[in-house]
Amino acid sequence: MAIPSFLFLSVSASVASAWWLSVMLVAAASGGGEDGGDCSPKKCGNLTISPPFWISQRRQTDRACGIRDFMVDCNVSTGVATLASSTKNGFRIFNLSYGERSLLVMDAHKVDDLTSPTNCHTPTWNTSAKLGFPFKISPANRNLVFYNCTAKPPDAAERRELELVETICLHNSFARLGGSYNNRSNMDEYSLEGCIATFLPVLLKPGGATNATGYLDLIRGGFLMTWELPSHPSEASEASEESVGYGDHLIIV
Repeated sequence: MAIPSFLFLSVSASVASAWWLSVMLVAAASGGGEDGGDCSPKKCGNLTISPPFWISQRRQTDRACGIRDFMVDCNVSTGVATLASSTKNGFRIFNLSYGERSLLVMDAHKVDDLTSPTNCHTPTWNTSAKLGFPFKISPANRNLVFYNCTAKPPDAAERRELELVETICLHNSFARLGGSYNNRSNMDEYSLEGCIATFLPVLLKPGGATNATGYLDLIRGGFLMTWELPSHPSEASEASEESVGYGDHLIIV
């Protein structure tokens, strides 16, 4: 699968505009049209945040400008945009392609886990558990697998065979760069006796890493997500209430 070019295409602008108008009518009918808030496209750093995404000012007087899963927090002092709908620890947005409906994002919370000076540990939840309702992880990504081995760790021969890299957290924890990410359909091949595996998607650059030695840089480089517009705004409104960060259906990590 070719990696999207992240050009801001306009081929589906009319469709998106019509869909967004429907969303705003639903929001107005549910009280979202109260005074306060500006729903026009806005800049956050070098990104333009446009429908279906919208920037929340986190003020009580602000109205919702769309589906909560598409809400973005903007740190105006740093210019960092964060997809806030996933969890309290959302995804930092590096780039957006509205034409291809894709985002290049980073799960910064995972880096914090692996670099904490007081509580360094391998990630304990798959990145996919944090996705909001409209989002999917692209199969263009590769699997970055972390192992927390609670029993006997793999011996030296097995480490070489699987190209396991010991993490800076030590404590029998390892990283491994796997094959194409495909929504956990092939996760059994990554099982390791006595070890708990956690899966993170990473988007490799052409001619880039061939193993997990630079696992922190792989995470910091981000991964590709895509989104789909719900077939009807009311479906999105109901699903958004049940998605991570706004309901209690998934665990926040």
